[in-house]
Amino acid sequence: MERRVLRYIGVVVDDIKASYRVIRELKAKRIPFVLLKPGEQSPDHVTALIICEVADSDLLYKGVRYNGDAHNTVLRAISLSKGREEFELVVVGVDPGESTGFAVIADGDFLEGYTVAKIRAGDEAKEILASYPASNFLFRIGKGRVGRDLLRTVRSDPRAAVEFVTETKMEIPVVYRRKGMRKDVKSALIIALTSKDERFDRG
Repeated sequence: MERRVLRYIGVVVDDIKASYRVIRELKAKRIPFVLLKPGEQSPDHVTALIICEVADSDLLYKGVRYNGDAHNTVLRAISLSKGREEFELVVVGVDPGESTGFAVIADGDFLEGYTVAKIRAGDEAKEILASYPASNFLFRIGKGRVGRDLLRTVRSDPRAAVEFVTETKMEIPVVYRRKGMRKDVKSALIIALTSKDERFDRG
């Protein structure tokens, strides 16, 4: 899977609290950014703007305006930085287990990896489907007992497809490596990068 290089995202700092939430989210996703004062011209290497404005502001920038949800705002800006209103494909690797690992790759970029309790896996799938602006989702699920809630959630969304894959031994490509990744997250990432195994298909 080819990874497209992200360019910088500009953050127009007008509302300090909103800017702080957006910056924290950008750092968590390792997205390079620059801070801009209201009215400051955007540098050439900035391909998308996030506007954090106060309620009565009249900033004339074009870009993604903070909507109260830093996670969704940043995702929309990442998509815009690639020249699109939404991602073409979001691949979600799922490592089933009592501690369920998730790894999310959007248009080739590894944006987040984390674990949740098995009982929350269905809710997490619902959150991913709601948060990511995307035309298509592919949930790649590794071998193990998968909660019915997760499968029901994914299969009820017309944008989403499911593939069951067998996790293989794989050296994670350099562009996807992160320090301190838990074992469940590494497994989920490998699953996300693994093609469907036709011998292991649970329909």
